[in-house]
Amino acid sequence: MKVVVVGRWNRHSSSRPEAKQLWKIRNQYEKGKADITEVLSAEHLVTKRILKELDETGADILSDPGMSQDSVYDHAHDLNGCSGFSTLVRIPETNNFHRQPEVVGELDTQRPTSAFYDLNNARAITKKPLMVCFPGPYSLAKQTKTDEPPEVTTMRYAKVLNTRIKQAILNGAAWVRIEEPQIAGPHEDWKMFYDAHNVMMEGVNKSKVILAVWYGALHPEYLTSPVFENFWLDFVDSEQNFENLAYLPNGKKLFAGIMNARQPYLETDDQLAYKLNKIVRYVSRKSIYLCANTDFHFLPWDDAIAKVKRLVEFRDHLPDLTYATPTQPATRKTSKIWQPKLIFPTSTVGSFPQPAELRKMRSMLNHGKPIDPDDLEELAAEHTRKWLRIQDQLNITVPTDGEFRREDMAVYFGKMLGGETGDFVPSYENRRYRPVIYENPVSRSRPITVREFEEAQATSSKRFNGHPVKATITGPATLADWGLLKNAYYLENPRGFRMDLARELNHEIGDLLATGKLKVLQIDEPALTTKSNNLEMDLEAIAETVRGYEDRVYLILHICYSTMEALDGAWSKIIKLPFHQIHMETANRNYELLKIVDSHGFGGKDIGLGVLDVHTDRIETEKEIHVGVNKAMKYFRPEQIWLTPDCGLKERSDEVSIAKLKVMAAVAKQLRG
Repeated sequence: MKVVVVGRWNRHSSSRPEAKQLWKIRNQYEKGKADITEVLSAEHLVTKRILKELDETGADILSDPGMSQDSVYDHAHDLNGCSGFSTLVRIPETNNFHRQPEVVGELDTQRPTSAFYDLNNARAITKKPLMVCFPGPYSLAKQTKTDEPPEVTTMRYAKVLNTRIKQAILNGAAWVRIEEPQIAGPHEDWKMFYDAHNVMMEGVNKSKVILAVWYGALHPEYLTSPVFENFWLDFVDSEQNFENLAYLPNGKKLFAGIMNARQPYLETDDQLAYKLNKIVRYVSRKSIYLCANTDFHFLPWDDAIAKVKRLVEFRDHLPDLTYATPTQPATRKTSKIWQPKLIFPTSTVGSFPQPAELRKMRSMLNHGKPIDPDDLEELAAEHTRKWLRIQDQLNITVPTDGEFRREDMAVYFGKMLGGETGDFVPSYENRRYRPVIYENPVSRSRPITVREFEEAQATSSKRFNGHPVKATITGPATLADWGLLKNAYYLENPRGFRMDLARELNHEIGDLLATGKLKVLQIDEPALTTKSNNLEMDLEAIAETVRGYEDRVYLILHICYSTMEALDGAWSKIIKLPFHQIHMETANRNYELLKIVDSHGFGGKDIGLGVLDVHTDRIETEKEIHVGVNKAMKYFRPEQIWLTPDCGLKERSDEVSIAKLKVMAAVAKQLRG
């Protein structure tokens, strides 16, 4: 199967110098400080960069990335008889705006089209087959300002598009895509656009033209009509399209939009294979092209390129996939997820005791005192190395870096996601904390944890036994619950707040995976079961945080502060989250939380068994830990039980923390025989 990537790309990206320059020159041009040749030159450089990166992904069919267009409707610029383009009109499906064309006279194609200029530019850059995209007559008419009846405008556009399609093919376009998102779903205008399409396709080589529809299903009658031989359908936003494929005649080609071009998460092989499996029930594999449901106009470049790479990778994995059924997810023949090779693996949860000197320096820095940040960084690095050494000596299977760079699990991430720390507020009992106040939209300007993770993993690999270091990220439910809002939108839309947090954290995970070193990732969600009224949106946000990474890294969900009552009301939904392990605070609760398995099961997941109570200085005995493990053995196999503290050891002393970990490590060794 071939991978197809066509349509407009985000020209406002700032992740590439060429895009920054284009944005600058366009601003100057609008102010009369640059001429059109400078704009065209800048557009060409961006086009060259995008096509070069797309070439490298392994995609098979490309198009010009549309740097000259704000939307597909800009093609009307190139028609005599169209003017206007001064009124901004919202596109409901994307919440984006475009300049509305206005029909003021007879339409003709005497004016050269930028589409062919862009096509020739692209042909000079890449040897891949190229596709030209035009708006369909019906969708274009729907977005046009005119006093004439809609059927008249639609037919007028159909006639000029007939000429444009023929010209595109003569100019070397391998394919021409006609974009008609407005015809998706039920319609009273069937005859209008059916007649227009007949006129548009008169005398055209139908084998080279694709009807593209998204935001909904294409009526099955269209699949059977002789007007089009190729279809680009949306299998992300419309389940109905799967069923409609039963009407697709043999021999017609399907451009299967199985990847979501509107969201940055990377679909797994399983997710993509599930869709493809439903498609191949009706369509021969030789007639299928793999693509996104629409173009990547609304994604940053890095995310869009990653999505293309993911689709190519999926195509390359097809021989190794077991296709899914509706009740059984697809799986790789060989899993790439890291797994410990011994039974009863051990791990730490995250934080270790923070020395007084480190806390003092951080406080002085936060209050504007003259502290060199490099001194603070070196002190944090020193204690990171110290605790990696301690964990290595105890042969901890999966160590953590100790989180010495984090003053607080929520504040650390919240500040990096656009929030600001406020004044102290009560926490519980006599405790207090500085919440993060979110006044602006959630935004991550740079990776948050990549540097500290890479340094910790390098230390473990070079100096110690090379244990995989576990990365830890505070999850969206906890960040939301422990934050305060001054953002009106978020105040009225708590789900939107959580989903924005989740999507930024999803990008962070992507950056961690890009290091090539991440094997184990823990999402910390102590607040998950504390607010039952937020449970549904919290679970949705957590799933969004790890979406696309389920088959790329061993995922752990850490839950603490839970009561049996709280767990009982939420557990059946929690275990459906795509994690490989759930870590629980069991030692502090005398292992009573294990009873949740009796009532709701554990979803086949591993358990992070808390065997060390982090709220006390008392050192557990080996017998106590053995008793706890025996209780867990009622429900889990030895390889499924990870021995861990209940939570982080930040509030304990070095001496107490080491003594507790020594007992845990000794019991693990005994259990392995």
